[in-house]
Amino acid sequence: MDLNNFCTLQDTVFQVSTQINKEFGKQLRDAYPRLKVISLAGCKNHEIFPTLMEKMKHMSVAEQVDDCLDILSQCLVATPAAKVHWHKLYTSHLTQSGLLLQHLNRNWNQFKAAATPDFEETLQAFQDYNISATHKEEVVLCREECGAILSKLSKGRGAWFPWKTLSFFLLVGTAAIINLDVQKNGEFGRSHTGHFLKDIGQYNRVVGAYAQGNQLCLQGYQWSEKNIPVYYSQARKVVGPTLDTVVDNTKAAGAFMQVKGGEAYVKLSEMSGDVYSTMQVKGGEVSVKLREGFTFLQEQYPGVKKNADVYLRSVQELLRELSTRVVAGCQDLAAGKVDWNAVKVGLVKKLEETQGAVVKGIHWARQQIDQLVKQ
Repeated sequence: MDLNNFCTLQDTVFQVSTQINKEFGKQLRDAYPRLKVISLAGCKNHEIFPTLMEKMKHMSVAEQVDDCLDILSQCLVATPAAKVHWHKLYTSHLTQSGLLLQHLNRNWNQFKAAATPDFEETLQAFQDYNISATHKEEVVLCREECGAILSKLSKGRGAWFPWKTLSFFLLVGTAAIINLDVQKNGEFGRSHTGHFLKDIGQYNRVVGAYAQGNQLCLQGYQWSEKNIPVYYSQARKVVGPTLDTVVDNTKAAGAFMQVKGGEAYVKLSEMSGDVYSTMQVKGGEVSVKLREGFTFLQEQYPGVKKNADVYLRSVQELLRELSTRVVAGCQDLAAGKVDWNAVKVGLVKKLEETQGAVVKGIHWARQQIDQLVKQ
């Protein structure tokens, strides 16, 4: 089967199968893996790579994209020519290349056979381009996945035997054995290590090197004990005043914020208390007016209940006007159009206007009821 027929088969499986009978679609999907193996013959045809890379630009089905990524990965393992095609197509297919790199990274154990020197050089060239083309959004995924795969390749080249760790343990073990030998024999010259060095003629040289190292350590300790305090005092003399000024300013700023913050909190508490008290008083007055108005209506016009729908609409309109006024006042306050000192005055004014509107509404309702009674 040639590539064009395979592409038709793949479209049929992943796109057409969802539009036909479910049973037939399931049978087609179950038969697809065997048909794919027969059609691609191990993915050794290097033309598979450019064909599917170009086809992926127009794919919208996620399962079909994953299938193409798996085929492309197998193609990279099967034929070196696929790497050449990828090198040519990389800059014009960044999105598809990023998905392919991600697929390789997530399934590295399955496709690590592609890790040849040519493959590593190709990835390194990709990474060089990714670093230079930072203005393209598609490069982000490519850069991350390239770095992850190159890291795995560098770890794979590491020594198979832990030489550094064993060398460190060997050094520590040798030092422990020599120390035990010296403690057992009383001094280094009578130890087995000392006798061995004497036999090979290196005893005096080793002892001399040890004495010289010990002397250098003592000299370094004496120098640090003498000069470090001097250097510290000099640094303190030069930098100390600046540091002290910064610390003092920080403390002063903290104290200022604490004092002013407390004053602001007290002021807000007082103002909010005044506003709440005013609202409570004015609200009570409005409530009394409403209660008096309704009591008067009930006493004067016992038949008002028969026309409840008439004045109920009037009350609803009145409530809408009241809510509109309250919302407008809250919006002004949130937008900063009024300050805290004007909040109290504004609320009192609006409550007085509301009270007047309620009285007008009561008078209007009385007029309407009078007209209804006359009729």
